[in-house]
Amino acid sequence: MVTIVIVLIGVSWSAVGEPGTPPKPCKPILDILNPCFTKQDQVPVIKSSRSQDCCTATASLCSRENSKVLCECIRDLEKEGPVNLTGLDALLSDCSISVKLPPISNDMDCSQ
Repeated sequence: MVTIVIVLIGVSWSAVGEPGTPPKPCKPILDILNPCFTKQDQVPVIKSSRSQDCCTATASLCSRENSKVLCECIRDLEKEGPVNLTGLDALLSDCSISVKLPPISNDMDCSQ
C-alpha cells in the first residue's frame, strides 16, 4: 500500500480510503489548489513559494460553495483522526486570504 501525504492538510490518504486517493469531498479542493502543488517522487507536495496562480486558486476557496466543500473535506478527514491544518493556514496567510470555517470536529456543520 502506498501512502501519499498531502502537506496541505497533513494527513495520509491511505488512512481514509484507497491508496493515493483523497476522500471524495477533498478531490475538488485539490483540483482547485493544483497550481499550489509540485510532485516529488509522484507525491503531491505544496510548493514553498506562492505563485499568483496559486493565490488566485486559493482565493476561490472563499466562495460559499467551495468553503462548504473544504469544510466537508476537513470533516471527513477529522473522522479518521486529528487534522493538521498548518499547511493550509500558511497557504491562506501567504496569499492574504481568510476562509471562515466552523470549529473542527468530525460532526462539523458545513451547511452554513
